[in-house]
Amino acid sequence: MNDPWPETIKVPKNGSIVLGRSSKCGVIVKHAAVSGTHFSLKENNGFYSIDDLESRYGTFVNGGKIKTAQLKPGDVVRYSCSPQYVFNGSTLEIDLQSEGLEIRLNKVGVERNGQTLIENLNFTIESGTFAGVLGPSGAGKSLLIGCLSSTIIPDQGQVTFNQGTPVTGNEVEFRSQLGIVPQDDLVYGALTVYENLLFSGRLRLPDLDEYELDKRIESALKEVDLCQHREKQVVVLSGGQRKRVSVAIELLMRPRLILLDEPTSGLDPGVAARLMDVLRGLTRKGITIICTTHTLDTINFFDSLIVLGLIKNESQANRAGTLAYEGAPLDLYSRFNVRNAADLFEKLPRLELSKQTETQQVEKYGPKVDTDPFIESSDGTHGTLRFAPASVEKTIPEPPGFLIQFNVALKRSLLAFKRDKGTLNLTFIQPVLLALVTLLALHNQPISVSIHFFLVVCALWVGMTLTVREVVRERKLYVRDRLVSLRPNAYILGKIFNAILILLPVAVLLLLTARLSASFMLIKDTAIDQLESTSVIVSVLILWITGIGGALLGLIISTLSKSERVAVMVLPLALLIQVLLSRVVFGDAILAWDANSPFGPIENFTDYLNGSSATTQGIIVAFGSLLTITRPAAAAMDMSAVGFDANALLMEWGWLLFVGLVYLGALWFLFRAKESKWIQELR
Repeated sequence: MNDPWPETIKVPKNGSIVLGRSSKCGVIVKHAAVSGTHFSLKENNGFYSIDDLESRYGTFVNGGKIKTAQLKPGDVVRYSCSPQYVFNGSTLEIDLQSEGLEIRLNKVGVERNGQTLIENLNFTIESGTFAGVLGPSGAGKSLLIGCLSSTIIPDQGQVTFNQGTPVTGNEVEFRSQLGIVPQDDLVYGALTVYENLLFSGRLRLPDLDEYELDKRIESALKEVDLCQHREKQVVVLSGGQRKRVSVAIELLMRPRLILLDEPTSGLDPGVAARLMDVLRGLTRKGITIICTTHTLDTINFFDSLIVLGLIKNESQANRAGTLAYEGAPLDLYSRFNVRNAADLFEKLPRLELSKQTETQQVEKYGPKVDTDPFIESSDGTHGTLRFAPASVEKTIPEPPGFLIQFNVALKRSLLAFKRDKGTLNLTFIQPVLLALVTLLALHNQPISVSIHFFLVVCALWVGMTLTVREVVRERKLYVRDRLVSLRPNAYILGKIFNAILILLPVAVLLLLTARLSASFMLIKDTAIDQLESTSVIVSVLILWITGIGGALLGLIISTLSKSERVAVMVLPLALLIQVLLSRVVFGDAILAWDANSPFGPIENFTDYLNGSSATTQGIIVAFGSLLTITRPAAAAMDMSAVGFDANALLMEWGWLLFVGLVYLGALWFLFRAKESKWIQELR
């Protein structure tokens, strides 16, 4: 065994013993998922009890999570993701045959809107087995994986593990032993193989020090044969290698069951065969692996094969997925009396189970049941898919500290930005070019207001483009980490601070380029004097805050968008609103700052609304511009240049910060609302 699980745990006569990672424990288990003091065993006059010591990953007796329990001979004990231990009356003895999970489906069926989608699934996958799930489109492979992963509760029957423990009601125990590798490779392409595992390890195994985590990573890389690629960026790897990176990430927690959704999809036969060989090797080390497949090219790697077909349901128009075959891959063709895959897939969509097959299933698993004896929906019907009621926080281990998660999110974003040379170069070239083009286009302006405004717009643009794809691009990666441990606030704050650090030099470059080129690009002396009279520190601060506001807007757009393309298409619209609802475009640039207009100082806003110069259109513009960050940012810069009243300038600064906080609050609210829906969609 790779992990240091003790073979026996014995309690002294009329005494007690504590198991945990701490060196002060009587039984020391150096495993990341074991708490410092995990549980204690006590003996008192022949009676044995076990007490969980508020461990992170829990202690389980006969499949149930306990705080305290009396032990009797034959009881099965497990702590965290350990193998099973059997209590023999005085000692806990490890069960070496239980490293992988045994999974059994008993008369499982799923319905949606009154239609049966899969029905009467009866099969067992033994511990340490490499099992494949095969079937035509619409036969229910994805629904089956949902049932096996505990994210979908069957409407009929039940899924059990470890010799009869129901998954429903024991999701915490079950999911702590489960690894899931979806069809899409959920890895960060800009990071190296090692860095992907390192950051995942810090989120999943926060108690490990750097040395122990590095050992765990090296072990995972060795098991999937990626040691020679550890320093390569994932983006340059082949499809099969990226899939192995995904498997290695799941191996960090030493799962006893791994589910893979079509891992060979899109791979050439040679690469697919190497990947399947790696997976088969993992099962020989005790892990149970189940994966769906759409091809018969690799079925000989499996120990057992689960084949789904479609059968006519007498009570409804659609065909329902059901079990067509369970057994060794070599017997598949003869069972259906076909010679090749094409003939097999011709039969599976129009499956007619023989009476003999139905009789064999009844003898093996019992008669089919039409109702779920374990769970009912609130209205007593089975018309919709019902998901596991446990919240995310209850289905995953307690996450690491907020600062650790924030640090991971920030460093991962900074590394990805640094490795993307195109984005890196463009981010710091943009402010120089935009400042030069702004001064060239406004070379004949008599005063600085338009120049200051478009410098603000440039800062806003860079901030928005920096973040507009961040969330939508990483959505599936976020959901994976979220289900493991990642807190939403840590993730989004990491993205914000990443933008804050990058946008400071952007603001400096934008202002210095404008200041240094003003004397030979501008014609009017007044505009030059006003541009150069503003404080460098104050102007940089205004442009920096504006850029941060743009970054927040970009993150909002990214959160609400369904794809990167949609996010990029919305970006110009959001920017143009900030431009069009501006003092310059409205035509007030020719008026003094204290003139009664829609873009007068914030402190005079009510004066304009009550004044005779207010028009219906102007009032709409005035109210519409209140939440544009360009208004107070441009005003604060230009008021500083023309020596405006200190109180009015202070009001503009206050409004600038207020608008930034509004953007931050909107981002927090929308992100929390949307991320809960992303998790529900996964289920």
